[in-house]
Amino acid sequence: MTISLVNFETGRYSPFNVSKQRDWLGALVGLAVFLGGIAIIFWAFQQAYSLFGTPPETVLGVKKGETLDLNRAGANGIGLVTRCLLLLVISIIGSVIANRGIKLYSESQRVLGEPAPTPAQEPKKD
Repeated sequence: MTISLVNFETGRYSPFNVSKQRDWLGALVGLAVFLGGIAIIFWAFQQAYSLFGTPPETVLGVKKGETLDLNRAGANGIGLVTRCLLLLVISIIGSVIANRGIKLYSESQRVLGEPAPTPAQEPKKD
């Protein structure tokens, strides 16, 4: 396949023969990084599911029929908010890692180019 690229020295388009070659090691590393990011996101969602599946009375440490201990309930509530924020940060980190894996995988396909043969130029006449 021949494409034209700009030669910045002359400012003209120059034809290039282009071939694509897959770097398999780079593709496997990119795929592994992507799957690692997906695993982190899956783990964060699994933790969130177990966290939000727990009844609020259990999470806050409130028992029926007993007086409410505001210190303990407040500390448990702050702990719950902290865990939610940490899960949010972990899911963002997992998505960044998965995105980097996609980028590594897509950049593992190298484009090799060499100048295409040009027709012989005619000698200048004096």
